Amino acid sequence: MISEDLTNKRAQVTIDLMGSLAKAVDKFLEEGKAKEASDVADSLTMLIVKTFEVEAVNTMSESVDRASRQVSTRKHDLGELD
Repeated sequence: MISEDLTNKRAQVTIDLMGSLAKAVDKFLEEGKAKEASDVADSLTMLIVKTFEVEAVNTMSESVDRASRQVSTRKHDLGELD
């Protein structure tokens, strides 16, 4: 299981990267480089999508683990486990 501290650091790095990409889009637009701005915006969009996908999977995994532990505890309480 990933420690909370590591999770917080990963989240901060992701937020910093998103901010840097957004600034790069603005800079390219100011310089009239629409193609470059579009490419960076696409990268930013993919980063956002992948971040949400990873978080959704982590949340589901944690929920499954928690439910599994609850089932094991209940079975133990009922004397169904060795």
